[in-house]
Amino acid sequence: MPKIKELDQFLEQNPAWKPKTMESHPEINFKNLNNGRLLKHKKAAKEHVGIQERLAILSKHHQALPTFFNQYRNRFKKWQVKDDDLVDAL
Repeated sequence: MPKIKELDQFLEQNPAWKPKTMESHPEINFKNLNNGRLLKHKKAAKEHVGIQERLAILSKHHQALPTFFNQYRNRFKKWQVKDDDLVDAL
């Protein structure tokens, strides 16, 4: 709920972003980014194979995204932000 409230406040202050902002489930987005194919691994799979699979898909669309993920992974503790939340935000 806090993040939804934060987004609502942002949109109230920046109405030009309202028509550009849509909500979707991250797994649907990853499927679409993966040419409509389901991903092979769950995000929470052992040895981070699910996270790596998603980062590989993202890197096809923007090469800097895995580096960006790693920068934020190193900036925050895992109890502050989970890997799957970071990759979903990308």
